[in-house]
Amino acid sequence: MAEDRKERLDRELLELLNELRIVLPGAQVLFAFLLTLPFTFRFEDLTRTCRDAYFAAFLCTAVGTVLFDETWAAVVAGLMTCWIVVIWYVVPLWQRVRGPEE
Repeated sequence: MAEDRKERLDRELLELLNELRIVLPGAQVLFAFLLTLPFTFRFEDLTRTCRDAYFAAFLCTAVGTVLFDETWAAVVAGLMTCWIVVIWYVVPLWQRVRGPEE
């Protein structure tokens, strides 16, 4: 028996949400790690750009952890993925191109 378009979309959405539920413990661990970073001694040595990147990652992780239900799962996971890409690849590349800060 072939499934129609609505059944297929429902099944795919359910599979996506089940996979996104696996991400929640990782987001909680990331949130706990980010929560402890300001209490380290080297946090004061960060540049303004690094502090902004930290704050953005912290906010996205907090929002993702709080709002991680079936309604917002895909949106929050997409935002977290975008911020991770920005923080891990774009910001360091931008700092290399811009040069050292005085």
